[in-house]
Amino acid sequence: MKKILCSWIGGADWASLESGAEPGPILRTLRDAEWKNIDEVHLLNNYAGKKSVAFKKALSKKTKAKIICKDVKLTSPTDFKEVDEAATELVRSLPAESRLIYLCSPGTYVMSSVWILLAHNAYPATLIEASKEAGVTGLDVPFNISVRDLIDRADKARSGIGRGLRAYAPEFEDIKHDCRAMRDAIERASLLSPRGIAVLLEGEPGTGRSLLARCMHHKSKRRNFLSINCSAYPDEQLEVELFGASRDKAKRGEVTQTRGLLRKSNDSTLYIEEIDTLAPYLQTRLLQEISRTLTGDQNKKRQRLIFSSTRPLNEAVSDGSFRGDLFYRIVEDIIWLPPLRDRGVKDLKLITEALLLRLKRELKDEGADIEKKELDRSAQRVLELFPFKGNIRELESVLVRALVHSKKTIIGKIDIEEALGITRAGGTADDILNRALNENFVLDNVLDEVTRHYLARAKSSTTSLRQAAKALGFKNYQTLANRIKKLEGFDW
Repeated sequence: MKKILCSWIGGADWASLESGAEPGPILRTLRDAEWKNIDEVHLLNNYAGKKSVAFKKALSKKTKAKIICKDVKLTSPTDFKEVDEAATELVRSLPAESRLIYLCSPGTYVMSSVWILLAHNAYPATLIEASKEAGVTGLDVPFNISVRDLIDRADKARSGIGRGLRAYAPEFEDIKHDCRAMRDAIERASLLSPRGIAVLLEGEPGTGRSLLARCMHHKSKRRNFLSINCSAYPDEQLEVELFGASRDKAKRGEVTQTRGLLRKSNDSTLYIEEIDTLAPYLQTRLLQEISRTLTGDQNKKRQRLIFSSTRPLNEAVSDGSFRGDLFYRIVEDIIWLPPLRDRGVKDLKLITEALLLRLKRELKDEGADIEKKELDRSAQRVLELFPFKGNIRELESVLVRALVHSKKTIIGKIDIEEALGITRAGGTADDILNRALNENFVLDNVLDEVTRHYLARAKSSTTSLRQAAKALGFKNYQTLANRIKKLEGFDW
């Protein structure tokens, strides 16, 4: 197993190699008897005006280890989010089977803190520090906290100060997130929750619209949460559920009126899902009912309506399938939820961890070892490369299959690939060509995904590396072999 050292390049490290001063922490570590056999050294440099290629050249003369350096631009060396992103990107690129060592001495206190937090959460590693007085020693940290929690709470606090919001909203804790789009959505939902205006939640199925609606209800302090999915009922039954119905009593000839959800939801939250599928005649009835409710003094603003739509509702208005006057009545504000594939690997990691905790409790009767099962890094990497058109709902199904069918307590790459096999069918070019160009987009990851797809097809349809190379258009099989070596976790 490769031993890989990760570190920032600190001021003492630069001084050591530029002027021959006392060895800095990096060089001191590589000279230490216990650590001199490190195979690779991966370094991050944020010093403006100092190129890491010069540091690499000087350090390579003093060690047999392979040196890889990367220059990183930071707004500030104490910006927690930027430092975390740079360190996480580095660690994610390393082979899953490696033994990682994080050198915490160089750099700012934030850089040291991020190494510690990464080691105790997503990317376990050995923590060390190096100094003239103590040499190279292990670093023992007696706590376990997520760097994403710290960043998320800090960002919420900063945005709250600027917008007059509470810095921390416990009602939204169940929504695991890190990306900017989700932070914006939750911040908007938190602001709107206590108010009575109607809100439309837009996003693909499985993106968490129902969960967000419930969180908004909890913060609103309204009495009950009622919900109905328009696509789950025939039109006639949906009409009764929403608006009620008149029934004749058999014996007395009396007529009784059963109340629908719109009448039952006084002083409560009514969540109407998939409003874009509502039949035209029911759209007319809904418009009439909402108009009646909002003009009545007794019920005015005491009922909270939240709607969801899979397609952008303004498009449905444009093509004539949804009434424009109803749209303007029910859409007093809009919150958009991004698909899971656009939320980045940090969100995927957080959501996966939360789902695993819940599913292990729910499935404990399915096998003796289910509660002990965990994903390894190679399995997480496979999940990171999958598009998840079914979003969080599809991810949950994959994890259920992996937990139930994996034979070991460590769920590996093959286990996840088998669990994903059921959902792989039906991909389209749009999955690749229409990825959102946001903070989470990495072109190399998309190209990597395409490469893996065609390599897997070639592997299944040929009997040798030579045949596969020819099928894929390589001039020789050696070129294909080199390409495969660069792909983390791909076995031929």
